[in-house]
Amino acid sequence: MKRLLEPSRPLREILVSFAIWLVALTSVVAAGGASPLDYRPLAAMIEIETPGLQPAIGAGIVVSQRAGLTLVVTAAHLVQAPNPKIVAERTIGVVFRAQNRQSYPATVRHLSPRKTGLDLAVLAIEGDVPAVLSGPLLSLLPPPDIDAFEGHGVKLIGYMNQDRWDQSLEHENLSEVTPEVLVVASQYVSNGASGGPLISEHGALVGMVHTEEQGRARALPIARILEAFADWGVVPDWKVNESVRVSRAAKRLRDRGVLNRTGLTDALTQNDEQILADLGIASNVIGGELFAVVLQDEMAWKPGRSVASEYFAKAQAASGSDYSWIAGAVAAGLDPNQRVAHAYYDEEGLLLAAMREGNSDAMRTLLEAGASPHGYQHLFGTRYSESRFLFPLFYLMRDETFSDREDLVRFS
Repeated sequence: MKRLLEPSRPLREILVSFAIWLVALTSVVAAGGASPLDYRPLAAMIEIETPGLQPAIGAGIVVSQRAGLTLVVTAAHLVQAPNPKIVAERTIGVVFRAQNRQSYPATVRHLSPRKTGLDLAVLAIEGDVPAVLSGPLLSLLPPPDIDAFEGHGVKLIGYMNQDRWDQSLEHENLSEVTPEVLVVASQYVSNGASGGPLISEHGALVGMVHTEEQGRARALPIARILEAFADWGVVPDWKVNESVRVSRAAKRLRDRGVLNRTGLTDALTQNDEQILADLGIASNVIGGELFAVVLQDEMAWKPGRSVASEYFAKAQAASGSDYSWIAGAVAAGLDPNQRVAHAYYDEEGLLLAAMREGNSDAMRTLLEAGASPHGYQHLFGTRYSESRFLFPLFYLMRDETFSDREDLVRFS
C-alpha cells in the first residue's frame, strides 16, 4: 500500500539530485572563507614631521573612542624622537579613513622602553574624531580558547608604497609564529607598513606590524599587545569575534572535502571526531538540506541501511562521541523527525534509528532538539509491526540496554 502523493522513484531521484546541487552551490558561497568586511577604517594613518628630518609615515590601529578621547596603538619607533630636545618641535598627525583630508594632532600617551624590545606606543587624540569602532569593527579579538593562528592567512593594512590604507590583495601565510613575533612574507610589504594591523582571513585582529623590510614584515601578536595594555591601564573597545570559531571550522571542513554528499557521508560513517566537532560549530554554513539528503542515503554495501543508522552504531561503539552537530544541524534546518531508509520498515524516524542502535545519547540530543517521542515508521511497508514503534518509550523502559532509560522517558 503506497502513501498518497508519494513521488515515483525516478522523480524522487531527480528531486534529490537537484537538492544536492543547490546545497553544494549555497555551501560554497556561504563558506567562502575570507571575511567580506572592509577592515581599512580600523587603521589610522600616521604622519610625523620633525625639523631637519625626512617626514615619517606609518599606520596605527584604533583602540578606543570615549568621551572625546581616541587612542591609537602604533609602533614605538615611529614616534620615538631621536633627540629629546626636538620632541617639542615634532608634530604627529593622525588621519582617519572616514575623513581622510583632515589630520588630527596626537600626543604620545604610552611608550614602551627600548630595552623591552616591544616596539609599542599608544597615541591620544583629543576632541571629536570620526567614529570608527562600531558595529562589526568592534568584534576583532580571536576567542581565547582557540589557536588564533592555526591555518590562518592574513592581510596587512598600512601606509605602504606611499599610499594610505594600502592593503595586500590576498591573504598571506604566516611563515613564523611564536609567542613573541609573527612573520609574514608578502610582496605588498614596504615602508609605511609599521603600526598597521594584521587581519586574519577569519576576521580577527591577530597582530600589529612593527618592522618591515622588502618582502617581509614582523609583527607583535595580539596577546603581547593586550598584555602591554593591561600594564598601562588601557582598556580597548575591542570585543571577541565568535564568528572566528565558525569560520575556522568551516574552512577545515572545506579543506577536508566535507561540504558535499560524499564527504559528509564519509565523515559520519567513520565517526571522525574532529570533523563532527566542526560540524557542530559550523552547521549553519552547511545547511539542513545537505544533512537531510545524506542521513537518508543508503549505505552502498547494504541496501536498506541508512547513513544515519551506520553513524549511530559507530558513535555508540566509540566512547565520548560528540553529538552537538545534531543539534546544530537541526538549528540549520534539519527536521529532527527526518525519515531515513530501513530494509524492513521502508522508512523510520531518526529517533527510532538511534534507538535501534542502542544510542541513548543520540536519542537524547534528538529529543532535546524537538524530535517527537513517537518516531515515524511506515507500518504499511512491512508485513508485521511491533508495538515498540507505536509506543517507543514504553519499549525503552523494558530494554536494559538503555541504562539511562528513565531520563529519556521524561521526554514523553
